Amino acid sequence: MLASLSIGIAILDSSGCVVRVNEAWRLAAAEGVFGEHHAVVGQSYLDECRRAEARGFDAARELRQGIERVLARRTRTFRSQFVSQTRDRWLEIVVDILKHEAGGAVISVADVTERRLDEKTAEATRGHTAHLGRASMMSEIASAIAGEIKQPVTAIQLNALAGATLLGAPQTDLEAVWSDSREAWQMFKDIYDYASRASGVIEHVDQHVHRQGGNGAIVDLGETCRSAVRLVEHEAALRGARIEVDIDAHAPAIAGDAIEMQQIAMSLLLNALDAVSESSERVIAIGVISRGAEVEMYVRDTGPGLSPKVRQHLFESFFTTKEGGLGMGLIIVRSIVERHRGRVIGEDAANGGAIFRVHLPVS
Repeated sequence: MLASLSIGIAILDSSGCVVRVNEAWRLAAAEGVFGEHHAVVGQSYLDECRRAEARGFDAARELRQGIERVLARRTRTFRSQFVSQTRDRWLEIVVDILKHEAGGAVISVADVTERRLDEKTAEATRGHTAHLGRASMMSEIASAIAGEIKQPVTAIQLNALAGATLLGAPQTDLEAVWSDSREAWQMFKDIYDYASRASGVIEHVDQHVHRQGGNGAIVDLGETCRSAVRLVEHEAALRGARIEVDIDAHAPAIAGDAIEMQQIAMSLLLNALDAVSESSERVIAIGVISRGAEVEMYVRDTGPGLSPKVRQHLFESFFTTKEGGLGMGLIIVRSIVERHRGRVIGEDAANGGAIFRVHLPVS
């Protein structure tokens, strides 16, 4: 049976000594696939791991500790992946209990390089897909961006014009106007504040398009929701919709990509705006709730809800209820959420409409 297997197999006794190996193990060891920690029959595999540790190979320490736990029956199996030191190959080692009265363990080693490369390619593809979603979304919120920038820029112009008018007034008028410096100070502070707001909007849009998020950063989902609402509130006003925000002030932060978190919020908000477009009551609610080890971000609408057909195909690629839609919005949302070790749920709301809940682990 051992000879028929194409992956390397070694049998250890209860002390960690190798008592039997198959031909695939011998060939791999001869070619140097195992790198710094392989053993032949009669040698201690644990000692080989210790020698590899002494040479600075950290993966050998993890492997030795895993084997020791299995030999001591503290766990039934141990699994680890690492890069071989002598060859640029990914190996997967699985250690299982040997079902023998004297104890022992079975070690199997497989070359999983091709699988790892496929996973890396798939991850890159998911990243490009998410970026495509961000870029395509920008066309949908162009009017919202214009509305966000127009207000502070107009205020800057008016304050600057008022200041220029004052400077061009006769000296007597100037003395009267500037006798209380607080008015002048407030005018220039308004110019600075509005310019900062406009600059912030532009910078955020640039980050959104160019994927300059912070992976592993601490993200405040409450601020994420508020920022997303600011970007779509102009579009909501054009559609006659109202957005309500309800943030749990004590909700903990999460670890993730701030830009991708905002992409989730904006995508769900835009979907909600489409859902309420034909409703008599056009209300959307977005909020954050603390749920123990998780934080929930939700978006609820007063639209028609989710029909059985929509629920069946909710997270399928290219399924859409929008005219001209790509059917990728919720797919991208789910991909981002799962990459952050979370989950997304879409269901009918208790009082009508639909609600989408995003659950993410606390940082």
